[in-house]
Amino acid sequence: MTATGYTGGDPSKLDVDGYVKGDVIAADATGVLTALTVGVDTEVLTADSVASLGVDWEPGGGSSVTPSGTVVTETNFGQASTAGAAAAYSRGDHTHGTPTAPTVPAAATTVTDETTYGISPAVGTDAIYARQDHTHGSPTAPSIPAAATTVTSETSFGISPAVGVAVPYARQDHTHGSPTAPTIPAAATTVTSETTYGISPAVGAATIYARQDHTHGSPTAPVIPAAATTVTSETSFGISPAVGAAVIYARQDHTHGSPTAPTAASVGADASGLAAAVAATIVNAQAARFGLEMVTIESGAVNGDFTLSSGTAVFVLVYCTRSVTITTLGAWCTVAGVTTSGANNMAIYSEAGSQLAITGDMTAVLGATGWVEGTLTSSLPIVIGTRYYLHILTHFSGTAPKLAGGNTTFNHVAINTRRPTVFLTAQATSPASFTPGSATVNTAEYFLGAR
Repeated sequence: MTATGYTGGDPSKLDVDGYVKGDVIAADATGVLTALTVGVDTEVLTADSVASLGVDWEPGGGSSVTPSGTVVTETNFGQASTAGAAAAYSRGDHTHGTPTAPTVPAAATTVTDETTYGISPAVGTDAIYARQDHTHGSPTAPSIPAAATTVTSETSFGISPAVGVAVPYARQDHTHGSPTAPTIPAAATTVTSETTYGISPAVGAATIYARQDHTHGSPTAPVIPAAATTVTSETSFGISPAVGAAVIYARQDHTHGSPTAPTAASVGADASGLAAAVAATIVNAQAARFGLEMVTIESGAVNGDFTLSSGTAVFVLVYCTRSVTITTLGAWCTVAGVTTSGANNMAIYSEAGSQLAITGDMTAVLGATGWVEGTLTSSLPIVIGTRYYLHILTHFSGTAPKLAGGNTTFNHVAINTRRPTVFLTAQATSPASFTPGSATVNTAEYFLGAR
């Protein structure tokens, strides 16, 4: 449609150009006229205060809308809500259904008792419900101890800790007291000098303390003697011992030399007499190295150690090279005896077998190793050129002691009627005498000595 014209004599009110069939002209809230497009068939123009033009097209009574033949089921719990999009309408007596009624648990007729302490929590497995006003009970209220009205004093040092047995409790602000602060000693202003040798140790009686950086001083460094450049020769027999007066020291590897070993030819036809005496002199020159007067064998001849069986009395022949008084007998012990069971001692006998002197009990020293000695109950003068038997007897039920010595694969034979090493068995004590010719010959010579 095309038209030009105005209504109401006001050209600003309405321009009739540009409208189409069915348009309805309506004013908005400001009075401006606007076209409302025609609705769909069967809709009617209806007042609508919400609409921007105050009117709107709505479905009329003559519509062709049909009722729905289905319904959304609501027979489960937890279904989400929705506005729906179907054009059909729901009938007035429609229903969506409802979920099946859940099983309601019965009310409990018992309850779990909680009247003691220490019950562990538990979820439980019962299918019945606890009533709103139920109770599990509670433990009997404990006895609350009273506050203490006294306190243990700790005002002295050295009090031992104690848990205590009191039932009352200690108040938060209690105190046990504390000892009186000790007197702190002053620092020393003097020191005891230690600048000389031979000062005796002393605990001291001062009540002041020594400073951390104090010093007592020390003696002047002694003069260190020089090493010897000469040595006293001992290449002949019969040299007397001497302490010496030199202020220099002998080097560790020094030697005095020794006499040339004599032979049977050099001492004449009496090889069993003089030569034996010379050989014994060589052995006892070795003894002098150890501060001994006699030893039974050279230390260099020691090649093993030998068990002293309990109750076996051992006798070893030794030659005296100078007249002297002896007070001590000894033995080289390599294995200590354990658990004494009888007499343990040494003795010295004449070559004929008579006991001349005996030591006191040697149990303690034979329970150790090394050079062990026993003191004779009375000293004994020995005579140069005389032969003696040194003797030892032990009784140990645990470990038997062993002595160092020399051994051969053969029993020693009697030479010129002399038997160098023999033994007797089943001896409870050292015999007052024995017959060397009747004793058993030994293969070993034990390292025994006298001084």
